[in-house]
Amino acid sequence: MGVTFSSRITLHPPFPAEHSHPCIMAEADLEQVRSKKAGLFMYAVIKTGGKQYRVAQGDKLHVEKLVGNVGDTVTLSEVLMVGGESLKIGAPLVAGAKVEAKITAQDRGEKIIVFKFRRRKNYRRKNGHRQPFTALQITGITG
Repeated sequence: MGVTFSSRITLHPPFPAEHSHPCIMAEADLEQVRSKKAGLFMYAVIKTGGKQYRVAQGDKLHVEKLVGNVGDTVTLSEVLMVGGESLKIGAPLVAGAKVEAKITAQDRGEKIIVFKFRRRKNYRRKNGHRQPFTALQITGITG
C-alpha cells in the first residue's frame, strides 16, 4: 500500500480522483464559503417562536412548532434585520422584508426527564417531555 520508512511512519498515496474524500468540499459549497467570507451573501435575523435566528439561503434550522405539513412553504414576515451588501435594521421590523422557508419535518425533540424530589418527605415525581419542533430549510430572502 504505502511506503514504510520505519516501523512507525507510513506514507500513503493520495486519494484517486474518482474517490471523494470527506475533507474535500464540493465546488458549490466552496463558492458559498468564499462568498460568506467576502460578505457578499444575503442574511436575515428573523423572530419566530419567541426566539431570534440568523439565517441565510440554504440554511436548515429547528424552530418552535409551526402550522403546516411537510413540503409546505411558509413565509416568515417578522424580519428584524437584513444584511448583505447593505445593512437594513428594522425599528422593530424591516418594512417589506420576508423570508421564505420550506418545511422539511414536523417532529419532536429528544426526551428530557423532569424529576421532582423533596428530601425526607417521600416525595418523588418523574415526568418526561418531548418538545415539538418544525425543521425548516430557508429558500429565499427578500427585502
